[in-house]
Amino acid sequence: MNFDLRQLIGTLLSLIGLLLITQGLAEPSLAPGSIGMPVNFVWGCVVMASGLTLIWIASRW
Repeated sequence: MNFDLRQLIGTLLSLIGLLLITQGLAEPSLAPGSIGMPVNFVWGCVVMASGLTLIWIASRW
């Protein structure tokens, strides 16, 4: 069994991204100065994409 830190970090980032996406959809609060986009949802998508990319990279090695 190989231990790969990218898998663990990718899973953690994906879970945090999922929480942010859920929060952004439940309470679409807009930050002052934002251009009409829910900040939690947008950053949740970014964090989720980063986590899934790390999981994908770890699975290829």
